[in-house]
Amino acid sequence: MLNVEELKFIELVLQQFQQFLESYEPTPITNYPSLRDAVAIKELVESCTKLKELMKHPETFKTQFLNYFQQRQNLLANTALSFTALPLGSANQIYWKLVQYLFQPQTLSEMLAIIMPHVKGVRSIGVKERVPSHMSMDDFVQKPPFFIQEQSLAEYPLAQNACPDHLGSYIVVDDYLFCLEEIASQPFHYHQQIYMLLKEQYPELAAKIYSHSHNWEVLEQDILLSFGQSPREALSALCKGLILGGERITGQLYAGESALQACKQFTIYWNHLSSEFKQQLNQLKDAHGAPLSEILHVLLDKGGCVETAAGQLKSLLERPENNELLDIACHIPPEKKAAIALKYNPERNPQGIFTDGQEVVDALPEPYLSQSLAQINLHNLDDFLSLLIKFPTNFYATLLSSIQFKENHLFEELRVLTEEHILSPEQATALNDAIENHLLNLNAVLIHAITTDKSALFEEKLTALSLEDAKKVLEAHDLRGETLLHRLASKPEFLRVVLKLYSAPEERMRLLHLPGRLGQTLVHRAIHNLPALQILLSACPTDEFKLKLFTCNQSMKPILLEAARSPEAVTALMHSFSDPENSLKAIQTPLYKGEPLLHLDDILTRPQCIRAILNALPSQLVPKAIGSKSVQDQDAFQKAIKDPHRYKEAVDILLHALEPGKRWSFLLIHCISEILPPQSELNGGLRWDAMTIKAFNEMKRLMENNLLSPETIQSWKDAFMEVPTEKSAPSYNFFTINQQDVLNKILEVIRCYASESHVQLEEQISLSSR
Repeated sequence: MLNVEELKFIELVLQQFQQFLESYEPTPITNYPSLRDAVAIKELVESCTKLKELMKHPETFKTQFLNYFQQRQNLLANTALSFTALPLGSANQIYWKLVQYLFQPQTLSEMLAIIMPHVKGVRSIGVKERVPSHMSMDDFVQKPPFFIQEQSLAEYPLAQNACPDHLGSYIVVDDYLFCLEEIASQPFHYHQQIYMLLKEQYPELAAKIYSHSHNWEVLEQDILLSFGQSPREALSALCKGLILGGERITGQLYAGESALQACKQFTIYWNHLSSEFKQQLNQLKDAHGAPLSEILHVLLDKGGCVETAAGQLKSLLERPENNELLDIACHIPPEKKAAIALKYNPERNPQGIFTDGQEVVDALPEPYLSQSLAQINLHNLDDFLSLLIKFPTNFYATLLSSIQFKENHLFEELRVLTEEHILSPEQATALNDAIENHLLNLNAVLIHAITTDKSALFEEKLTALSLEDAKKVLEAHDLRGETLLHRLASKPEFLRVVLKLYSAPEERMRLLHLPGRLGQTLVHRAIHNLPALQILLSACPTDEFKLKLFTCNQSMKPILLEAARSPEAVTALMHSFSDPENSLKAIQTPLYKGEPLLHLDDILTRPQCIRAILNALPSQLVPKAIGSKSVQDQDAFQKAIKDPHRYKEAVDILLHALEPGKRWSFLLIHCISEILPPQSELNGGLRWDAMTIKAFNEMKRLMENNLLSPETIQSWKDAFMEVPTEKSAPSYNFFTINQQDVLNKILEVIRCYASESHVQLEEQISLSSR
């Protein structure tokens, strides 16, 4: 039976419960920390409700309270809401006060028997009393034979009159307590021995000890440094941290906490290395020739992009020629090792490592977790990852069948978690299974199938829908203006599945014109994957449709221009026309600012694409393609010879795509047109002087007889480049062409191809044509 004081105390506790709940402002559940907070609040609400019910029966309150409290503790044991994991949590502090007031335990052991009834005893570090026969007394003192011993709560001398804060110094593994204070003030060489013992025999306990707080994390790093950590291990840890803190994972422009911590830990490691060894490491290069010194300078000193640095480090780590230096176990200099040991000297720091904190436990209690899962709305990969790495793999199915995703494109990035070994093979396998068999979001499952190249899974999920529903799913635009069709456009196996759904010609025309992000069509997306491109081209029903599709110029580059970077793509587009005349029409159609394909800088600066375009035409159509006029009334050759040095190879290819007998006249006419005044100034005609005619005839003879060389060019200059001292009287009906301007233009073009001594023009052209 509760007395009056006890009733008042319980009412006061309930008021504290209520005040906290009323002041609490819930936040959206978007990641693990916010999920943990939501679960804690649900448990707190239930506790408050239960206590109010028990208060209705004061005569049985204590008995019923103990029964309920033990049920609660069994439910919360080994979870993030337990007393050791959350000692300062609102509910745990209130329950501590209740137990202390109602039952008045005299020792911590008595308190733990009530609040943590599942605890079996205490594990601690023991030392063998006798010196083993194989050890000297000095070795025994320096490297004592530690072992783990187990004792009951009654046997182990726990602290007296403890408060909830004190529980932050304890860890629970396998229902046994471990007190951090016991090892906190040990000298460094003892820490090394204890670390090795725990890692070998109790890895789960070791993981919890050395993640308990920042101080214990630093201790582990110091121990690893003293053992000799290789550059590969240190750089790999840095690389992983950079990936976890990069934009692809966090969705944020600036580096995340994981990246910052990784940089800080690596800097500690780097500063402990000798200057000579750092100089050697600095010379290691990635696949693109960037030295480690430059990579680290940009990352650590200039605050460069963490994802760029991660890519460079990954490349550097994968190069076989770097293995010898990367795999050296770096034993730090004696003076730096002594400095580390001094940090843990009991005489200098009697209290040792700060033990306050909380046990790192990720599991959350049912049923509160299930109640909260449906409220999760993930925003980025970092949020999702925070859940995946906190939960056991057997929970992934429940997780994915419950949570919501703000944007499904997150599933495109999941592959990075496996590729960069952020998830273990077991986690990656479990995640794939959960996505494929338990994720209710069909769109997300299909994105996952596309990203991981699982066309069979894609077809299975898609064909389970009606034809109409399948098309709606494929054509729906997400928040970025993207469709599933555009995501799979560069994947041949997926295109074959999709085209089965779009069998009618009019349906295929609609499909191929469907705009995605920035107005891109499926063909735009397939340009750089030739098998996929060929599948889409075969789906185009008519030449007329292809002509319109390839040359359409709306919000995106026309497909023909988009293909300029790939000769294979240009060839595929040209050969897809059944009638060569339509290929010519495509080349002649203005694509950008009134200029046809062969006039555009993207084409003229890519000789292979010019060859691909001209080779796709019958020889009789080539002059028409080259002679196609732009809005400036220029053909492709005229555009090229305006800047023969920039378009040197283009001029070569265009000129030699013509029949040999027509090249000279073609060149002559175009060079003359370059220096002619406007038509309005010609006044009806033009005439040639004798010197110009003689020069042209000589040029023609030399070209036809394959005798063009730097020496002959010089001889032309000597023979023909002098301006006549006497000029004919000006004519009102004719314009006399100045041979110097014409010859200069021709020589300017020719010099591009006869720059080496004793190399004839035709020889040089045939070599460049190969």
